[in-house]
Amino acid sequence: MDLDPKCVFVQRERNLDVHHPVINLVASLARNRGVTFTEIHNYAEWKYRTALKEKEIAEKQLLLNRQHQQINSKNLVIVGVSIGCVLLLLLLVFISRSYQQKQAIQKQGTEISVWKATLQGEEKAGQGTA
Repeated sequence: MDLDPKCVFVQRERNLDVHHPVINLVASLARNRGVTFTEIHNYAEWKYRTALKEKEIAEKQLLLNRQHQQINSKNLVIVGVSIGCVLLLLLLVFISRSYQQKQAIQKQGTEISVWKATLQGEEKAGQGTA
């Protein structure tokens, strides 16, 4: 069998077994179809490299999808924390307003008590002079 020494496969595999059944079959098919063993090998190597590149692309796409999922998860956490902070802020504003209203009511109650005492004092003073 005649193997082209420039063939990448031959250069890479110096200890190629030329009596291997697969190699003999490929060489036989090559001779029957008028194609050289090197052309068949080059085609097979091209298919192999294409498959490797497709595998690499698929792995990168998978990694990219995982990164997108991580980003989406982080964004969801950020949105959740933000909503929680807004709700907490609203609760604090509500509590503050309630406290201020309670103080205003207590102040009005104190003023009403003072007015009542003043009126009672004036009534007593008016009864004492009459």
